[in-house]
Amino acid sequence: MHTRRKFLMGAVAPALFVTAARAGVRCVADPKHGGSMCKTSINFTDAYQETYHARHEAQNVWIACVAVVFAAYGHVVQQPRIAQEAYGDFSKVTLDTSSAALAPLNRTWKDDDGVEFTASGESLYDSAALGAKFDQDALIQAVSNGDPVILVGGGHPVVLTALAYSQKGGSQPLVAGFVFDPMPMVGPRALDIDEVAPESAGGDLRYAVRIKLMKV
Repeated sequence: MHTRRKFLMGAVAPALFVTAARAGVRCVADPKHGGSMCKTSINFTDAYQETYHARHEAQNVWIACVAVVFAAYGHVVQQPRIAQEAYGDFSKVTLDTSSAALAPLNRTWKDDDGVEFTASGESLYDSAALGAKFDQDALIQAVSNGDPVILVGGGHPVVLTALAYSQKGGSQPLVAGFVFDPMPMVGPRALDIDEVAPESAGGDLRYAVRIKLMKV
């Protein structure tokens, strides 16, 4: 059973945030354990304002996460408009499965500056899916590609923004991470180990999704 604790390695954590909106993978030799220590991250500076509008209900936090992802791509869309245009209202957001949460978002949007873009959601892991198998490499690859990942679990949704992992002999175990938590006035914080451990392994993770944006 996992215990609730911060999933953080002090020597690596401060270097996880970078100035580039999309950061590639950076690796350094790890003489102590062999192999390499790698880190990758996404800049969420433009998403800080979303923590001022979120509420504590899971549906509201989900909408805030979506707004955070949109903002990370440079498209600011007000949270009430996301809820109204995609779901009909905050109360109508369904988070039972990844497909139910994502389907209404897969459409063309117009941000607050009038710029159109399309959103396309993809499930990286869903515990409700037949034969579901959690693969942490999918999370690493998504963040390395500059794609924010929304983690949905027993607490409330958060956006995965940075990861550090050991690379040795083909395996890539996670050693640290950061999330953007859109709960009121929270923002960036250390990743909790349960947030990337599936329920079947004693963790909180129900599903993980990414939303890719493209200009029209």
